[in-house]
Amino acid sequence: MSLLDAAARQRRLFLSVAAVLALVGIAAWQGMIRQEDPSFPYRAGFILVAYPGADPERVERLVLEPLEEELAEIEEIDYIQSTVRSGQASTRIRFKDYVYDTDTQWDRVRTAVDRARQQFPEGVGEPIVDDRLVDNASATVVVTGSDDLMALSYVVDRLEKKLFRLSGVSRIESVGDPGEQVTIALQDAVAKRLRLTPESLASQLDARNQVRGGGTVFVAGKTATLRPETEFRTIEEIRSTPILLDSGRSIPLSEIAEIRHGPAEPGREFMWVNGRPAVGLAIIAERDKVHVVEWGRMLEAFIEAEKPGAAPLDLDVILFQPPHVEARLAELGTSLLIGVVIVACILFLSMGLRLGLLVASIVPLVTLSALAIYAIGGGVLHQMAIAGMVIGLGMLVDNAIVMVENIQWHLDRGASAREASIRSTKELAGPLAAATGTTLAAFIPMFIAKGNTADFTRMIPGMVMLTLTVSYFYAILVTPALSEFLLKPLGRTKEGLVSRLGRRLGELSVRHSAAVLVGAVVLIALAVFGARFVDRDFFPNTARDEMVVNLNFAEGTHISTTSSAALAMAEAMRELDEVVDVYAWAGFSGPTFYYNLSENPRSPHIGRLAIISRKVDDLPRIFDWVREYARDMLPDVEVVPQRLGQGLPVQAPIEVRLFGDDFEALRTASEQVMD
Repeated sequence: MSLLDAAARQRRLFLSVAAVLALVGIAAWQGMIRQEDPSFPYRAGFILVAYPGADPERVERLVLEPLEEELAEIEEIDYIQSTVRSGQASTRIRFKDYVYDTDTQWDRVRTAVDRARQQFPEGVGEPIVDDRLVDNASATVVVTGSDDLMALSYVVDRLEKKLFRLSGVSRIESVGDPGEQVTIALQDAVAKRLRLTPESLASQLDARNQVRGGGTVFVAGKTATLRPETEFRTIEEIRSTPILLDSGRSIPLSEIAEIRHGPAEPGREFMWVNGRPAVGLAIIAERDKVHVVEWGRMLEAFIEAEKPGAAPLDLDVILFQPPHVEARLAELGTSLLIGVVIVACILFLSMGLRLGLLVASIVPLVTLSALAIYAIGGGVLHQMAIAGMVIGLGMLVDNAIVMVENIQWHLDRGASAREASIRSTKELAGPLAAATGTTLAAFIPMFIAKGNTADFTRMIPGMVMLTLTVSYFYAILVTPALSEFLLKPLGRTKEGLVSRLGRRLGELSVRHSAAVLVGAVVLIALAVFGARFVDRDFFPNTARDEMVVNLNFAEGTHISTTSSAALAMAEAMRELDEVVDVYAWAGFSGPTFYYNLSENPRSPHIGRLAIISRKVDDLPRIFDWVREYARDMLPDVEVVPQRLGQGLPVQAPIEVRLFGDDFEALRTASEQVMD
């Protein structure tokens, strides 16, 4: 007995398996891990090295050159892009497209940084290596309601410790952190009278502020720990610190200096929410491990419970991504459902009620079963996976159509339902396998391709191939079983409309074959010619009501200038009827709330605004307003409005250099390049 004969005897088993997989698919659609877009390998990152007080030439010579020499030995690095400014060197790194074991390569980078650090001069800070540049913040929690940044920062610090207790949190990054600084303002007149120099004062304070152990003593059978008074813990301790004078006597520090505790000066980064100073936390959820929508609901409940009652401070969540994920996947899910309905309608019209019903029933069975297998294999539900299922709808019915038509042909010639299904399975198992295999082969190059584009789109061919594979097995195992219940001999029936149309078109094409071929060639030529006038965009913009405006000042611009310009633009933009919310950042590029936004940390000349419009159609008008404002108010600043576009993450900034005297022409050219 052949394998197909044995399979024919287990029809009920295959129907049960198909039903169970379909139910699992329904459950998977509701509960499997989901996010809006696929995840990228960590191929991009940056290294930040601070050298306070050093000029750019000194930073380049003593810090950047040894660092780049060590990094150059890692052959997997695709490019290194470095920026040097006073007191700081930043280096962007991107690995080559074939690198997927990124953790190993980043370990090599850290080893190279450690080797370079041994060559750095004294005074260079601890290098910061960020190898998670492509992660995006799922939510940003902000605290507002006070102009005292230290009060806001205190609330944020307490909140951060609690947020780490939430499941699904990968890491948390501070946003708009003012830093912390103790300022000792020495009174010059008093210092001169007492012959006390700033250097001697700093030396005494440094000797006093030492972290050291005091040891233990054994007293009455117990061990007691000694705590030496060598570390400052409060401002009062600093104020009361005795300062030794040349005369031998000592006085409290508060008699010769003013001691203040406050934010770092000058500030490193600033943030405003609708014009109000803010300090926040960017929360990055664990990618490929959490159901982002459910995680978002959990975060909302947590923030609601943590909100202060009558306190003047406000706690809010901005740039919240789970609703966008839910809306996008729901939209694609609706498209998938509409596709199933359209395919079913076409089948009913072209094949009749019984045959159409049988083939149409296979469509959701195959789709849900493929989704179940994908979920069982650890797949993540995102828009590329759903797009692959939508694309596969038109192909998965082919196997079922051929099988059903063949079974019906045998039934019409007197075979029993069981005989018709067995004969059709034996006749078509091989040909359908060949046809399905050739279709799968066409998607293999796209599936095995390397690089960011392939990583982003891989699950389109992946889901198409999975769906086609399931459709083949269902065609030879499930479709024959269903046919025994749904199909019956039709005998001689009147030729239908579709059949008559097909016969007449066939006769026409044979009778006028030359004209048909010429017409086909003309249509192809017209298509090639018309393609020149079609916009080319591999990934379209999103349908979100969000946009960003990047402000790029000249290198060396003080952060106060950047802050004033960013805040002024945000305040002016809030007056627009089309704008709902405006968030502004200065000194850095803000949280990367969308995966392909570039990140520029610790950049005093960088500012960014995020705008939430009332509806998507308002964005073009806001774009026009930004260009007019930039022309009138910021003529010497590169102002780039940008919609959130899908596709590859921006892992390195685009550098545009324009020269000439016609500023308007240069601005227009710059906008075209950035678009």
